[in-house]
Amino acid sequence: IVGNNDHYNGNEGMISTQLDIIIYENNSPVIFREGDFVILTESSVRAVIEVKASLTNYSASNENSLNKIIAKLNRLRDFDVFNLETQARKIFVGIFSFDHIESFKAARIEEALRVSNGLVNHISLGPDKFIRYWENTDGLRPPISGYNDRCYIRYNLQNLSFSYFISNLLHIVSDE
Repeated sequence: IVGNNDHYNGNEGMISTQLDIIIYENNSPVIFREGDFVILTESSVRAVIEVKASLTNYSASNENSLNKIIAKLNRLRDFDVFNLETQARKIFVGIFSFDHIESFKAARIEEALRVSNGLVNHISLGPDKFIRYWENTDGLRPPISGYNDRCYIRYNLQNLSFSYFISNLLHIVSDE
């Protein structure tokens, strides 16, 4: 993703690191395309997804740990389109892991979510564990007690995590 703003330490634009899946508007210009590799303007991005075969909760060195992936995705905050306070439309930012065997309630997950602060809004941890960021919990059924506006909620879903991830993705990126 290429940014066109000049607030990057005086540089003219910035380039993000490689991302696994980027869903973008097909009527927006592509700066460069070679096979599956594309370079886009930030305004065309509708979703960004990091995909892992297996994910651990925390590691100082393992690139397949939740804290490392969230740190990588947090670099997207440098682009205005990913600024939660000023973005014109919601962008799906997800982490999809086919396998996760560690504790779903671990403090390290809570720490990683706190660092994300809503940027990563959907996480599928294997077939049964799903985390979603809610900007507003009013109207959730059943009501969620103890939560205010803006929070992560963890769901234990028997073999439905992948389906929830995909259905939320489609809901956010579709125009209807």
